[in-house]
Amino acid sequence: MFANDEIVLKRILARKKSGNKNDGHKIGLIFEGGGMRGVFSSGVARGLNELGLSDCFDIVYGSSSGSCAAAYLLSGEIADGSAIYYKDLSGFRFIRPWKVSKMMDIDYLGGVFRNGERSLDQKALKASDTLLKIYVSNAVSGAHKCFTNKSNIDMVDLLMASCATPGYYGKTVRLGGADYLDGNVEKKLPVEEAVGDGCTDILIVPTVPSNYRAKSGPLSEILTKFLMRKLTPEFKYAHRNRIGTYNENLDIAFGKKQLDNVNIFTISPNIKNSMGETNYENLKKISDNGASKAINYFRKAGK
Repeated sequence: MFANDEIVLKRILARKKSGNKNDGHKIGLIFEGGGMRGVFSSGVARGLNELGLSDCFDIVYGSSSGSCAAAYLLSGEIADGSAIYYKDLSGFRFIRPWKVSKMMDIDYLGGVFRNGERSLDQKALKASDTLLKIYVSNAVSGAHKCFTNKSNIDMVDLLMASCATPGYYGKTVRLGGADYLDGNVEKKLPVEEAVGDGCTDILIVPTVPSNYRAKSGPLSEILTKFLMRKLTPEFKYAHRNRIGTYNENLDIAFGKKQLDNVNIFTISPNIKNSMGETNYENLKKISDNGASKAINYFRKAGK
């Protein structure tokens, strides 16, 4: 965890007490994803819900599996949404390493969201008075595209597109007449979008520890080149150039780079959190870690 201004927590708590968002502040909430690392985001979201803070944000942002935490939080079903990781995705039901072109079965994930025991209530999500922004990447150009819970599209399709990691899922997802993939290509941690939207206070939930910075080594480049061989040169270029922006946003989240006139509080994991985690107990532990950290920070701020 890094906190460069606990006023973010205090302003969120004040909103809960007053029940009024017209307080002169604009509060954003950002959930990072990253495959199964999103279980931490879902845990933090569960903690926010347990504290009665789900409706205290003006805008919630998500990409990749972070979009799932955001969607289930605003639909009022985050307890179920968090449980999906260890009850529906653990083992080899979702991640199947032996399937080279479909290591992450996004079709199965979509079935969980649409028809499973813990399916997403799209009607409730669209009715939320909090704006949800979810990012995806154009499968041809690699450019990002933002859809919201007010967009005239199927929300499960949107979550599938944002989670469709290039190279690990052998298809694209059609949205509004175009094909899309993973929102993490350009908007892995969309801090600049929240600032551009005028947020004065931002709660950031990365799924990596404070000492993490993305890098690309020879082996990862070879693997990426192989897995993304069928994608366009433009998409691959955007994918290669995502690292710099992502690391800059991590620097903001963890206090290595300051922003003027924006208050930031960051909650991040302090236990191992892997993109390819499949173990039930580990996933449950990571989810509980996120929930307990959120609850403890807000309770401390409220004293």
